[in-house]
This record gives sequence, structure tokens and C-alpha cells, in this order.
Amino acid sequence: MDMFYLFAMSKIFMMPIGLTDSVPLPQRNSNETAPICREVCEYDNWYQRARCEKRMLDKIPLPPGCESAIILELQGNNITYVDTGSLSGYRNVRTLDISNNEISKLEPETFVNMANLKNVLFSNNQLLDIQNGTFSGTENHLQRLYLNGNQISKVNEHTFSGCYAIVTLYLNNNQLEFLPATLFCGLYNMQYINLTMNHLTHIAAHTFNGLINLRFLYLAYNKISWLPNGLFTGLQSLAEVELSHNALLYIPSPDSLGVHNTFQLFDVSHNNLTETGNILPYLTIAERFHFEGNPYICDCDFLLLQKWYYNKSDTERRNYARTGPVLCHMDSLVFNIDVVIAVTSCGAVSSTRFPRFTSMHEASLTEVLVLKSAVSTSGASLNNDSKMQSITQFADKIFGVTVYFAVILTLYLALWTAKSVQSIVLQKGYDFRKGMVP
Repeated sequence: MDMFYLFAMSKIFMMPIGLTDSVPLPQRNSNETAPICREVCEYDNWYQRARCEKRMLDKIPLPPGCESAIILELQGNNITYVDTGSLSGYRNVRTLDISNNEISKLEPETFVNMANLKNVLFSNNQLLDIQNGTFSGTENHLQRLYLNGNQISKVNEHTFSGCYAIVTLYLNNNQLEFLPATLFCGLYNMQYINLTMNHLTHIAAHTFNGLINLRFLYLAYNKISWLPNGLFTGLQSLAEVELSHNALLYIPSPDSLGVHNTFQLFDVSHNNLTETGNILPYLTIAERFHFEGNPYICDCDFLLLQKWYYNKSDTERRNYARTGPVLCHMDSLVFNIDVVIAVTSCGAVSSTRFPRFTSMHEASLTEVLVLKSAVSTSGASLNNDSKMQSITQFADKIFGVTVYFAVILTLYLALWTAKSVQSIVLQKGYDFRKGMVP
């Protein structure tokens, strides 16, 4: 009786419930051992959420019991493979979390039957590349795509083709060395792109063209050594640009890059920038500007940077040096931005370095010219002050030595006088006692 009961119940629970003829179940192969969702997952009817996370699953469960799920959570399992049939029964899913698994490949049209899919979390798997057509069928709805923490070294140029609704893209913590110039073509709604911690060495000039709503662009921790002219052309909404920990040797002027708006954040810290003149134009177009950790040369442009730095509050100064000091190098010496540096001459500044500022915005140009005038004046005064300081220090040393010897001589004379007096007193005392003897 018990065996019959178990057999009967198993048959009942394996029946498709709530499905119509228009939504057929994927056919199971003879060697298929995928579990049933209702058997291995927890289904929350209120939130229409199927919780299948951390169940040691090696395959995506078949949908019976979870057909109405809007949220499908499969993170933290041992799933190695995903294809069209694996997900075809989950037609209502809007959020798919399949992160922290062992998936190394996504077949084209994997999500073709998931027309309502908005959020895909594929973080921390073992994906090697993303093929064209992978996201076919989701073009009108897919908004957030997390592909970070994989081993992706290649993204095909039409991978995101037609995904006009996408807003957020995470491709950080991968092994990308190159981005196709047309990768983001037509993605007009894109607002956030994270490409940090890859192996990118350069970015094509037109890679981000047309992304009129892009606000956040993160390219830190790559190997980028130069930025092409026009890289930010047309990015009228761009607010934050993160370029720290790259290999940048030079930064084009804002006009050359196509910058015509004010950044909330512009970060070029920890690169290989040596000429401070490269970053001066960005002082007035970025609310938060980070430039520490570069091997700047101690020249007249660095004095301009110092002048600007001195006018900031203590809180702002700490923020500018939040990940390290701002230093400049002169021969074998290294100076902190807080230290007054005596530059011998700034006469060459107006003829050789400052013409690069003629293309700046009028306000920025005015401010830099004011700073130039102030530094030219302060440069001469710094030179004179340096000489006076040297003379004063020498005089102080002479005075100190003189006082030292005077004190020594005074002590010696005092000691000699004391001994002389003591000798006389003792002599007189002896004679007096001698005269008293009968």
C-alpha cells in the first residue's frame, strides 16, 4: 500500500499544472536527469519567486510547479550548461539569477523564449566569450545584464545588437583585451557601463558614439596607455569617468576628447602622467577630480596645480589624495604638493606650454591665466625667498656656534675663578689656625 501511494503521488506531482496547450513543456531526453522545480525549489506565490539557490543542482530544474515565476534564483549551484530548452518553460521570468555557477558557454538564442526577461545575472561563472545572437528574443525588454567575474576574452561585435532597452551593463573582472568599435552601436538607452579590471590596452575613437544617455563609464584597472580624440563626443549626459590604475601617458584636452559638459567625477589617479599641464584643463570641469599617484615633473605647471590646491579646504585636499599623495619629481628628489618648491624660472611657460589652453572654455582659460600670472609672480618671489632663507639659515648657524663657545668660555672662567677663591680661602684659614697655636 505504501509503495502504491508513493508511486501515485509521484505521478500526480509530475503532471504539468497550470499550463495551457500554447506553452508546451520541454521534452526530456532519455538521458536527461534534470529535477522538477517543485521538488527542489521553494516557490513563493506572493512574490512569484522560485528559490533554487544553493541546492547543489547541476542542471536547471524543469518548470512544473514554478511556471508562473517572475523571479528565478539559481545562484550558487553547480550548473555547467544552459541552452534554449533549459529555460523555455519559464516564459514569465523577468529576473534570472544564475550567478556563481560553472557555466562556460552560452548558446545563441539561449533566451529566445523569455520575451519578458529584464534582468540577467550571470556573474562569477566561467564564460569565455559571448556569441552573436546570445540575447535574441530579449531585445525589447532586457535592461540589466551582469556578466562580471567571468573569463570573457572576446565579445563579438553584434553581441548586443538590437538590445535597445539595455540600461546597465557589467563586464568588469574579465579578460577583455579589445572592444569592437560597433559593440554598443544603437544602445541609446545605455546609462551605465563597467569595464574595470580587464586587459584593455586602448579604446577605439567611436566605441561610445551615440550613447546619449550614458552617465557612468568605468575603465579603471586596465592597461590603457592613450585616449583617442573624440572618445566622448556626443556623450552629453556623461557624469562620471573612472580611468584610474591604467598606463596613461597623456590626456588630450577636453575639447579634443569631445567633453562639453561638467563631470561629477573624473579620475586619472595612478597612471603614468608626468606633465601636469595635461590635467590642468580638467580642474574646472570636474566637481570631483582625482589625480594622485602619478609621477609628475616639478615644473611651472605643477606650481599652477599647487596654487589651485592651496585654495581648497582641508576636507577637499584629503579627498584629492584619498588613495595616495600628490608628488612631483625633480632629479632624484621627490616633493609633496604641500611643500613649497622653488622653480628657478617660469619664463618658458607662456611660449611653450600655455598655447594648449587656447581651446578651453572661456571661464577655464581666464582662471588658468590668472593662476599663471600669480605663479609667475610667486615664482620670482619664491626664488628670492629661497635665497633669503639660505642667508638666514647661515646666520642662524653662525650665531648658534658663537653662543655655544661663549657659554663654554663663561663656564670655564667661572670654574677657574671658583678654584682660585677656594685656594685663597683655604690658605688664609690655615694661617689663622697656625697663629692660634700656643
